[in-house]
Amino acid sequence: MSVPKTVLEDVWAETLKKLKDNPDFNLETVEKIESMVQEGMIIPNDIIDLLTG
Repeated sequence: MSVPKTVLEDVWAETLKKLKDNPDFNLETVEKIESMVQEGMIIPNDIIDLLTG
């Protein structure tokens, strides 16, 4: 799937904000996703795999 980087950045920034605010999510998982986003390695399937464990 190819999506413009700016769209993905916006989506994942909002997702990370919601995950950080939700105590049910493992902080380590959120930090891994945040690191991937910061490094520009935004691969939706990898992030979905992290979230679904």
